[in-house]
Amino acid sequence: MGMVIVMTDEALVELTRGGNRNAVEELLQSNREYLYKMARRLSNNPDTLEDLVQEGSIALLNAVSSYELTYGVLFLTYATPFIRKAMHEFMARMSLPMTVPAARYSQLRRVNYLVAKFQMDNEERPLQGLLQLICQEMQVSEKVALGLLRDYYEVCQEGALDEQWEQSIPCFDADPAKVYEQELLAECIQTAFDESAPRERVLIQQYLGLGNSNGKGMTFQELAVLLNYNGHSAAEKAYKKAIESLKYAIHIGKYGNYSRAKEWLITSFKDSV
Repeated sequence: MGMVIVMTDEALVELTRGGNRNAVEELLQSNREYLYKMARRLSNNPDTLEDLVQEGSIALLNAVSSYELTYGVLFLTYATPFIRKAMHEFMARMSLPMTVPAARYSQLRRVNYLVAKFQMDNEERPLQGLLQLICQEMQVSEKVALGLLRDYYEVCQEGALDEQWEQSIPCFDADPAKVYEQELLAECIQTAFDESAPRERVLIQQYLGLGNSNGKGMTFQELAVLLNYNGHSAAEKAYKKAIESLKYAIHIGKYGNYSRAKEWLITSFKDSV
């Protein structure tokens, strides 16, 4: 029996850039469970879950074009901020009043995925080839496919098809290293918050108004009553202690290690110049 060779994401990225269509599918498939895991953090609704995974797949493909091994991180680590941003933006869009019929919007999101995938598969990206792909995958006529494509650029890309076609669809305009650091910090804050004591979580959440529809938090006096503290000063003291615990957890965790390594590299570079 022959050995099954499992390729790394980094190897698949290189093959994808070389125009290997099978590598595109394999890259998506190998990370599909990870995309579902991220999607489940935002929604348990089966329909929304599939939508989030599709948005994450598009972001994953977009990350391929800008990823470099010299960044010193694995591809999936690099792609995660792209994926998280796309999923959060989708959930934000879902909370807004629909400007197009729901059925049409669903079709346009499918077109969005096909555009991203087609751009990975085809370096020259001829329009006719994309139209054929939309016809085949969505089982529509070429006329309908062209209408979907034009609506996609008007609704999703805020520009004309002729102006947008030869441009790539970047996920971020910012420096990837800065984006990674910001997303790493956000991830570590959330992890530290989730792992803190339940009483500390409630204290921080209610004081800052996190999750409240009006964004308004409770006063220390109100928190003293809610959590049975001996007056507002005791509630305030407990809040400050909870914040310090949160900062310490971040400092000794992944973000702290990253920051210290970064500072060491910068210092070493300065000393060597």
